[in-house]
Amino acid sequence: MAQNAVFGINSNLDTQDIINKMVSLEARSMDLVEAKKQIEQQKLASFQELKNRLQTFKSVVTTLNTQSRFIVNKSVFSNNSFSDSNKVVDITTTSSASSGTYSLIVNNLATESKLITSGYAETTTSIASGTVTIVIGSSASSTVTIDSTNNTLDGLRLAINNLGLDVKASFLNDGDATNPYRLLISGTQTGSSGTVTMSHTTPQSPFWTASAGVTFETTQTARDASLSLDGVSITKSSNTVTDVISGAALKLQSAGSGTISLSTDTEAITTKVSDFVDEYNDISLFLAEQLALDSETEETGVLFGNFAVQNLQQILRSSISSKVTGISGDYTYLSQIGITTQSDGTIILDTDDFSDALVGDIENVSQLFSSNGSVTNSSVAYVGFTSDTE
Repeated sequence: MAQNAVFGINSNLDTQDIINKMVSLEARSMDLVEAKKQIEQQKLASFQELKNRLQTFKSVVTTLNTQSRFIVNKSVFSNNSFSDSNKVVDITTTSSASSGTYSLIVNNLATESKLITSGYAETTTSIASGTVTIVIGSSASSTVTIDSTNNTLDGLRLAINNLGLDVKASFLNDGDATNPYRLLISGTQTGSSGTVTMSHTTPQSPFWTASAGVTFETTQTARDASLSLDGVSITKSSNTVTDVISGAALKLQSAGSGTISLSTDTEAITTKVSDFVDEYNDISLFLAEQLALDSETEETGVLFGNFAVQNLQQILRSSISSKVTGISGDYTYLSQIGITTQSDGTIILDTDDFSDALVGDIENVSQLFSSNGSVTNSSVAYVGFTSDTE
């Protein structure tokens, strides 16, 4: 006899069978909920992966989306003397630099003032009271009063540094057996306009002999950099020269002469565009997998049927194949510069065609990857365009 059978009015009901079926239906419902949960978790993971890939793609696009980022120039300096291994200049270029060669002669670098005191036994050795006067260039003089609160070599160092002037005081140990400690005063600005002079005056009286003050000896004179570019003499207060060659900054390193050569770095640009192609293909293949429908097995990708993802796929494909509007020049399609779409939706870069396009009109090529435009209303700021902009 079944343990869960019921007698009486319901004696013809197989209650155990009914209960078993109800439990089975409930379990099936729970299985469906669990399966749906797993599907949603898979979708969430796919969306997160898509987000990560899009962020990587965006970072690559950012290296191309303005002309100043797209165009890369390179510079080479060749010493006139093969035996001269000194590094005369470091050169940094921007996208606005024009290709060309320039003859450079650096006669001398810009230098800052350096002064040094005589030696003292310790940094705490007492110095005479009085006034230390500091003059920098044509600026008004500044003074440090030496009294019982700061009448040591270290006290003078701190007082000078606390003035907030374009000088820095520090200790130098010259190794002397008796008086090794010297106070070194260095100007923080190069150029003749930053010349530093210092003096120490002590109290005078007819009743005693004045104490000897601290003496400051100039060991390096502040002077301007002297150079010549294509025969034109130039002086600069700094060793960083940014206004002589358009789009190029020169950092003078030593005296010497040679030739500066500026040119477009097509290899660097090609590498950036190759990265663009690789990251685009990475997203393209990922989207194809996620949106796939196998006609034989009827299996689908995790994001199959998702309209937003399908729209994203279409936008990406259109961005590659569509005509780029609002630019000047003969190139208006990526296919004209060597970037073409393959049957699986990925793209390929023909480096020879791309190199030819760079040589032909590099600014036009850069516009295919960037947003360039202008406005006729001065109160409107131009930030970019799409194919729908009118």
